[in-house]
Amino acid sequence: MTPFDLDARIRAGSHPLAGLRLCEVRLQDDARFAWIVLAPRRAGLVELGDLTAGEQARLWAEVTAAG
Repeated sequence: MTPFDLDARIRAGSHPLAGLRLCEVRLQDDARFAWIVLAPRRAGLVELGDLTAGEQARLWAEVTAAG
């Protein structure tokens, strides 16, 4: 499996906060809003549908916990 590589634009515009079981949690660098980005650590992922059913369930659990 190819290692996870976060998109350079997301990496440049955010700061790492935490690592969850599936996602890397990052704080978006925008003084107007306090918002976080959850990036699933899966190589080659383009759409949420590219995750397995179990990974999709895990993602929504992590979104809920982050909220």
